[in-house]
Amino acid sequence: MKAINNQYKTFLWNKTIIYKMLKTILIIVVVIALVILLFRIFGQPRFSYAIYQEHFDNKSLYDRLGGVFAIAAVVNYFSDSLIDNPTVGRGSKNPALRDWHTNKLDRLPGLKFMRTLWLCSLAGGPFKYSPTAPGKCPFSLKH
Repeated sequence: MKAINNQYKTFLWNKTIIYKMLKTILIIVVVIALVILLFRIFGQPRFSYAIYQEHFDNKSLYDRLGGVFAIAAVVNYFSDSLIDNPTVGRGSKNPALRDWHTNKLDRLPGLKFMRTLWLCSLAGGPFKYSPTAPGKCPFSLKH
């Protein structure tokens, strides 16, 4: 009698597992069917490539970055961070970089301005960057 009870309990246990599996599969099938139905009723999701193009393709990279003031803020932070950088800043092993970041910091505002113009020009902004050759000035008094 005890063996029959154990077999019956095992049968009930297996039956419970089967019911749980069938219930889970049924829930998954219903969810998939609902998703398919919603896509058929409402169409594709609202965010599509056409909306992306409409919003972003009309603007240049310069405009998407926020214009000259946003670019200048990034250049300002970047330039100040380079001074304290151990690889290229004051503690650099390169003597020219170390000298520039310790003795020539009075040139940093002009460098920031030129970097800002350069990035604005690259991003498609209304500024034109025209570099000069190092050490030569077009309005020099040395003539």
